[in-house]
Amino acid sequence: MDNYLARKMSHIWILTIGPCVLFILVLDYQCLLYDLDYPYVISKC
Repeated sequence: MDNYLARKMSHIWILTIGPCVLFILVLDYQCLLYDLDYPYVISKC
């Protein structure tokens, strides 16, 4: 039962936190690339 819960939690973690981490990485990447062209992106970082 513990193994099942661990797998379920890992799937939930991948589905919820995975996209958030990717989104933050993309935002940081855009900040590094477009900090001069798009100042509004900086305000979101």
